Amino acid sequence: MSDTEQKIKHLVIQKLADYIGVETEDINLEDFLDEDLHLNTAEITDFIQKLSENGIEIEESEFGKIETVSDLIDHILSQPGII
Repeated sequence: MSDTEQKIKHLVIQKLADYIGVETEDINLEDFLDEDLHLNTAEITDFIQKLSENGIEIEESEFGKIETVSDLIDHILSQPGII
């Protein structure tokens, strides 16, 4: 995993942990945002929009494709100019 990939992974997990009020160690890449982390659709949308404060932009039309923490990280890393 490249340095950029590690930074994005760390950033997403740290921001997600802060958002839901848990420790970073409590978040696994395989966790489903809704089932495992108990976020409803509005909270998932809000969190993804908050990532834009860190320069991470995800189109709203893509939100439905993001189910797990890993999906979110992979989607960010697939954007042009990230890596």
